[in-house]
Amino acid sequence: LVVAYLLNPGRRDYDTSDWSALAASLSKEKKLLKIYEDIELPLMPVLLTMKERGIKLDLPSLASLSKRLGKRVAELTKQIHKEAKMEFNIASPIQLREVLFEKLHISTDNIKKTGKTKALSTGADQLEKLRGLHPIIDLIFEYREITKLKSTYVDSLPELVGTDGRIHTTYNQTISAHGRLSSVNPNLHSSPIKSDLGSEVRQAFIADAGKVLLYLDYSQVDVRIPASLYIARTSGRERVG
Repeated sequence: LVVAYLLNPGRRDYDTSDWSALAASLSKEKKLLKIYEDIELPLMPVLLTMKERGIKLDLPSLASLSKRLGKRVAELTKQIHKEAKMEFNIASPIQLREVLFEKLHISTDNIKKTGKTKALSTGADQLEKLRGLHPIIDLIFEYREITKLKSTYVDSLPELVGTDGRIHTTYNQTISAHGRLSSVNPNLHSSPIKSDLGSEVRQAFIADAGKVLLYLDYSQVDVRIPASLYIARTSGRERVG
């Protein structure tokens, strides 16, 4: 599968039935063969070890966070209903649209229409245009953030923990066209970082006693390296083969 991926990255499925043809194609591409032998092949057992070892999760902290978030969701629900002067399903785009634009008469200037019905959108990018027009908008944004954190991470991650107290995600070599790794079941690469609450979720990933868990951001290193090599080559300081 890795061979087929190197020959045509970015696809979502690969035909690996004719292995001899794939091997022959890879051999013709000497640069790809070197990448396969020196990088991708040695990486496989490393990723397997990472999966088997997993990462430890602080279950008590997530349980505590879940309770706090649940309490805040209940408070926000009451506040939103109070601003709307009625009870409705906040998670329903149809009901939310009726409340915002028909009952509260919030301006629809520059709000896009979506779908076959050409209904006014209540997506985050469109609601952002309504900031400051009514107190209910900020409440809805907070409600959405907290409910997503709670359902997607805080309540879901503990269900994926093994008997050893660790999450064993699967790392993929052959998904992204740019060569970066991805992970599934669960996708740990999408852990939230943009808010204080999101940081609390990340802090639930912990190291064993006597160990340290590091978070490193290489800041688009896959783009910077070839850019640096290109600059070096064109400036005559280094020959890149």
